[in-house]
Amino acid sequence: MKQFILYILFSILFTQAAFCQKVWDIDTSWLVGKDQKIFSYRQMVIDQWDNKYVITYFKGTVSIGNTTLSTTSTSIYEWSKGIYLVKYDYKNELQWVIKVAESDTMGRFALKVDNSENIIVAFTYSGYAHLENDTVYSTSNYHNLELVKYNKHGQKLIDLNIGGTNTVSIGGEYSLEIDNDNNLYVAGLFNASYTNNIPGTLILGTDTLFATSRDMLLAKFDSNFNPIWAKSYGELG
Repeated sequence: MKQFILYILFSILFTQAAFCQKVWDIDTSWLVGKDQKIFSYRQMVIDQWDNKYVITYFKGTVSIGNTTLSTTSTSIYEWSKGIYLVKYDYKNELQWVIKVAESDTMGRFALKVDNSENIIVAFTYSGYAHLENDTVYSTSNYHNLELVKYNKHGQKLIDLNIGGTNTVSIGGEYSLEIDNDNNLYVAGLFNASYTNNIPGTLILGTDTLFATSRDMLLAKFDSNFNPIWAKSYGELG
């Protein structure tokens, strides 16, 4: 009997391992490109219309369907990479693939879909970040935060850079939230510098935040990325 129980447990574990890519009752093994330089950190979102969105890093060239994307930087730095976004419909049929951005120092990203089927991407970067028809720059030489909105066809609508001469970053997929009115909430970190000894301010709308060391940042934006309010928590927040 003991051997039989062990056999059953082993069979269950083997089955789970074989289908470990199944999430939300769909097999996500088809949600990848044909390139080997796709990084392990990725995020998948399913909207209320059962469309699937996958976002991840890539380096070099990646081919999905009939679309091929490439990064242009020759830097071998670990964080020199791009981000791409893919949409599949409710039938798991590929709709489009876009390159969100590329940077020589790309940080974490987050993805959300609002009630109008618009897609919001947030990502952290340092130095230059190259987007579609736009280039942003973190003047602090530390991390800035970029918000980008696309319509349901993958066309960029608006983008907003946050940080300027101060460091603003997010931790990953749980850093964004959207309410029923399509207002956007961002949770991240605000810090004047990594040396923790240069006071700095961050102005978002009518709110001015001050930090001499790393603080937590919580901010609300409307659907056009206009700041509604911002708060910091930590040493002086």
